[in-house]
Amino acid sequence: ENSLNQFLLSFSENGESNLEKIINQFIMKYYKFENTNVYYDLSYDLSVKQQEIASAVVDAIHKHQHVLIQAVCGSGKTELVYPCICDSLNRQLNVGFACPRKDLAIELYDRLSSQLKNVEIALVYGGHTNDLYKPLVVLTTHQLYRYWHYFDVLIIDEVDAFPFYGNTQLYQMAVASNRGSFVMMSATSFEGAPPKGFVKFTLNRRYHDHDLPVP
Repeated sequence: ENSLNQFLLSFSENGESNLEKIINQFIMKYYKFENTNVYYDLSYDLSVKQQEIASAVVDAIHKHQHVLIQAVCGSGKTELVYPCICDSLNRQLNVGFACPRKDLAIELYDRLSSQLKNVEIALVYGGHTNDLYKPLVVLTTHQLYRYWHYFDVLIIDEVDAFPFYGNTQLYQMAVASNRGSFVMMSATSFEGAPPKGFVKFTLNRRYHDHDLPVP
């Protein structure tokens, strides 16, 4: 937990270096995509609580804040960032959605491909790196090294899971790949106030709103 907290606290508050400015100018010129009317299409409605958190996440990103989402398993954690993804893409921002394992990345790519409309999505994992640059990139955390300052919004799911959790190298790669806001998601409880620069949202009930069983 200490190493994760250090990671969350590691974002620099300093201005861009000259190298970072050059890199960002390059990205703005060659890797900016013209997205039009990106939206999500679900066969179900979000719960009231999901809608509240999803709207608050969008607002936080507009304020250039980092976001920490703590949501229990089965609560619809992924849907909480759909409005954020669509809003960011429609503002011509590059969005990354990273997760620790290849199987999760493939599953997430299939899901986003069917539920997000009017956007191209890249899927990147070890041995699957032919198509790297799209407005939305779904990838394993190990592939973040390919994206120096590429993302304007980087979502990382299961920040508490192996192999991402406790891996300093992966933490550093995540920081290096992003030049905007982070959205960290976990089903594990984080005690206390969020680190400076972060806002925390908690979803502790599943979609059906029933109490969770106690073992």
